Amino acid sequence: MLYQRRLRCRVPQKTMKKLVWFGLLVGASTPFILLAVEGQWSFEKHAASEGKAQIWKTWENGAPKPETIDKGGEEMQGIVVRGLGRPSSKCVCRRDPLGINSYLTEESRAVRRKELDEWEKRHKGTEDPIVVCKAMSPLTYIGGGITIEPLDKIKIPGLSVHKTVQFLDYKKSGYTLKVQSTAEGGILSLELPDKDFRKSLVKIAKRRSHYLEMRMPSDLELINHVLKHIAYQNLPGEFNERDLIEVTFLNFTVSVHIRIRRQMRPVLYDPGDAIHSKITVITKTFERYDYLNRLVRSINKFYPQVGIIVADDSSSPQKLDGSNVKHYTMPYGEGWFAGRNLALSQVRTKYFVWVEDVCEFTSETKLEKFLEKFEKSVEDLDVVGGSYLGAKIQCEGCLKFDFKKGHPYEGDCLFVDEGSHQISMSDFPQCVSTDVVDNFFMGKTQTVRQIGFDPALDRVGHWEFFADAYGRLRIVSCNDVKIKRHPVTNGKQQTYDSMWDSQVKDAHVQFKNYLKCMKFY
Repeated sequence: MLYQRRLRCRVPQKTMKKLVWFGLLVGASTPFILLAVEGQWSFEKHAASEGKAQIWKTWENGAPKPETIDKGGEEMQGIVVRGLGRPSSKCVCRRDPLGINSYLTEESRAVRRKELDEWEKRHKGTEDPIVVCKAMSPLTYIGGGITIEPLDKIKIPGLSVHKTVQFLDYKKSGYTLKVQSTAEGGILSLELPDKDFRKSLVKIAKRRSHYLEMRMPSDLELINHVLKHIAYQNLPGEFNERDLIEVTFLNFTVSVHIRIRRQMRPVLYDPGDAIHSKITVITKTFERYDYLNRLVRSINKFYPQVGIIVADDSSSPQKLDGSNVKHYTMPYGEGWFAGRNLALSQVRTKYFVWVEDVCEFTSETKLEKFLEKFEKSVEDLDVVGGSYLGAKIQCEGCLKFDFKKGHPYEGDCLFVDEGSHQISMSDFPQCVSTDVVDNFFMGKTQTVRQIGFDPALDRVGHWEFFADAYGRLRIVSCNDVKIKRHPVTNGKQQTYDSMWDSQVKDAHVQFKNYLKCMKFY
């Protein structure tokens, strides 16, 4: 690919020769071209750079000036990206056969923006704020990380005054300490014991529910004692909110962030010792009983006690061969991801293995190797992918996402590329980090349930689940657990293929994940 940066400027005629000679001198390593266009001189630098698209930027009179340039790609304000290179750092949707068109109307975009505003309001309140610790402050404090239950009362931890305060040139007549709940979401109080003789030395100058002002003698030990006994209690109705406590001393003000929310309760599984008490195999089928029965028989052969859950939306459900099978029937054609949800909802073990109905267990399908990645690794994993027999490279079916922030109203860009992130696990080097694994993987039942499989994807879907899980699940792919996948020759496959519309699916994904466009490489 060719990376080009175009700088346009007015060049005085008398400096023309100098620029030409300069271009000739350095042209041996990097070609420079001087172009005269309508009385303006353009300075163009070409640098070969593999994998980069063409980016054009224009300046006039020494100041940045946006300019629309049409070079065969999509017109953008100031930037045009063209070619089939890897994505740039910008969210740019290009017109080419591999791109995904936008299926959203202006009305649906407006609705989507409203839904995004509600989502951000709900989720951004859970993010930890940026806490700036001010330099040269005499106060020691905890900027963040303090969490309390609703209606609970705590003594604000970590507050103290450094001993160097006694050497500062301040009036020695006394200290004033101010504490305020800026969100007015809590009650502040001084909780000194009644028998504490120092209580009489502290005078409450001003007191409101969310504000406390105290005065006391210039005694460093006393001020630190008082700081340890400042209590905060949030008001009723506060749930998953934040409050900001400001503490002012000697004209220095520090901020203490407090989060108010209920603490999550653990959800635990008793894994037992045997593999069948830890793992359940789940699958979804539609009019493919010959493949399904072969899969069930292969599981029974290598893991005779492991449970199997089948979700089935065929027109005429048939009895399945094999043992330890729970067969759940669904309305006809209910859907691919709906079946995944049904199967996953019935899992009672800590882990599950997802497998397609056209697959077959072999001697290389070692579920124990899946399990050791969860139980023995230092990594906290949520999904471990396997591979198909005959795979030529590691992580052959893997995909990696590259989300680029776009215009707030238009949505973001999603670039999808093959392969992994080339980051191996320290204790299992045969495993690499990725965003999407093959259709054969083991997952933690609890964490994958929290993501779920979108039932709107009724016929085709796989990477869409991993897009929903982006930033929420830790995913790796390992090449030491393999399964055999048979080609689909079932005559009813055409019936299955005729029941889905790719444009409807793409429009749904664009709306749900707030995307302007998607691009696969």
